Amino acid sequence: MAAKIASKTRVYRDMKKFLNEVIYIIKDFPKDQRYVVGDRIERTAIDSLHIIARVYMGKDLKTRIADMVELQSNFELLNTLIEIAGEHQWIKGRGKLANLLLLMDSVGRQSTAWKGSLVEALKRSEGERSQC
Repeated sequence: MAAKIASKTRVYRDMKKFLNEVIYIIKDFPKDQRYVVGDRIERTAIDSLHIIARVYMGKDLKTRIADMVELQSNFELLNTLIEIAGEHQWIKGRGKLANLLLLMDSVGRQSTAWKGSLVEALKRSEGERSQC
């Protein structure tokens, strides 16, 4: 059996695109916010990539679902921080902000669908066990 490679998934690639965009955008943040808000955005995006890989490669459904909850929590934080940066005009150019928000929306939709499929798989497996 071939090894599972998370980096081949669309959700991982979109999150990586988001991180690449953020790395360049944060350079334009005011110095005092670059090391507070900017650093938090970068770290949360990196953590999210790690969580995506962990969920993709994991075996235990309950653990994977718990990781998906953590991932969705990260997305909420990222959305909030990006919106704040946009409101304060730390992100130069509406196109850059729009692109970040579109990537976050895409990743959010994919993660919600993924979590839903994991929950359904867990229900099926628990239903099969209860019938035995």
